Amino acid sequence: MINLSSFLTEINERKSNRLDFIAPVNTLNLDYDTAQGSYVLGARINDDPKQFNLNHSSKRQICDKLGIPAKYFDYLEKYGHHDLAMDNINYLFKHGDENNTVRSVNGTVTAFLSDRYDVVDNDFIVGAVTEAIKDDYVNENLNVIDASETDKKLYMKITKPSVNAEIAKGDIVEAGVIISNSETGHGAINVNPFINRLICLNGMTVNEARFKAIHLGGAKEEGVINHYLTDETKKKKMEYLHAQIGDVVNGSLKQSVFQQSVDKITDASKEIIKPTEAIEIITDKYQLSQDESKSIYDSLARRDAVDAGDPSRWSLINAVTHTAKSIEDIDRKQELEAIGGKILAFVMPKQARVL
Repeated sequence: MINLSSFLTEINERKSNRLDFIAPVNTLNLDYDTAQGSYVLGARINDDPKQFNLNHSSKRQICDKLGIPAKYFDYLEKYGHHDLAMDNINYLFKHGDENNTVRSVNGTVTAFLSDRYDVVDNDFIVGAVTEAIKDDYVNENLNVIDASETDKKLYMKITKPSVNAEIAKGDIVEAGVIISNSETGHGAINVNPFINRLICLNGMTVNEARFKAIHLGGAKEEGVINHYLTDETKKKKMEYLHAQIGDVVNGSLKQSVFQQSVDKITDASKEIIKPTEAIEIITDKYQLSQDESKSIYDSLARRDAVDAGDPSRWSLINAVTHTAKSIEDIDRKQELEAIGGKILAFVMPKQARVL
């Protein structure tokens, strides 16, 4: 299990190495460091020239902001046409008139965003969650089964073993909550119920967003962003956001909320499906890859012992979340777990059901 104190310490240490600033796009410049084999963003911060490395995500965001197709940029990078890529971007930088929020950690740009982006950092989210669950966590009434950061998002998954149900003999699920946030422009703050299936430790995000807040504020002026000097209005807003997150985290772990999901799972376990047709439908609807679709089919074909009999919509959900468990990309893993929850609420077309 995850140690929350250690995780929060890691996030705070990362934040201490962060530099954020607002930059007019026409003051930026893209260069290529041959020795490092990577692009470098040049900027002036309070007339002081600085250089930053770019990660994959921030390169994509620069292309998006400038209207350059990402596949075109990837092609130029793959075949070594760095001068042409820089000419494209620097021309558009020079002739632009927008301000942008640039976020960096340890000299690497982690996000290239609109100047209207309202920063809510991961340490704030983790702090709000930790405060909300501290009594249950200290008393070992909760399990933190995941707490991780990617270049794009923060994820936290917490379960409450005492709130559980048996869907079929030996098929036990327990209540949980999943919290996600992006401090780099890849999604809103989300707090959702989470169902943990104990037989194979598959997880499913229940897609009834109990809380969602977007990162959007007013335009900001050029210069370094100081996270510690806020006006009274922003202070109150953040206090309210802190309280909202805490309330929804605890609310998601209540028996009454959990039971709503259990009732839907029970219904799904009784709905018999035609595997080939059902997988074709969800592959198209949720834009699954061929490899993902094949893995789901294989997982459905060799269902675990407690899921006996004809395959149901619940069987399909478990095949999706089982596939998620095998994926190394954390962001895609979470997306597939969310798709599992969407299938729970999805009305399967007649051609995919055994009537």
